[in-house]
Amino acid sequence: MWNFRPGMQSERQLEDMEKTLGIGNLKDIPVLDSFPDASQDNPEFLVVLNSGTLYLVFLYGGSRYRVALTSF
Repeated sequence: MWNFRPGMQSERQLEDMEKTLGIGNLKDIPVLDSFPDASQDNPEFLVVLNSGTLYLVFLYGGSRYRVALTSF
């Protein structure tokens, strides 16, 4: 996780942030094989692989929202 560190050079802080927040870190996102319950109180994004289709799932306020992803 990236933290602000007073006294460190700005360029170095930006380099550290880029490494932490970079697109390459997406490899650590788990892909679920079933849709989670909608009983989440806190907002949450998940990735679900169901019947060969990849979905981006958003849980919020007891509701589930999903978007089918397609490759291109």
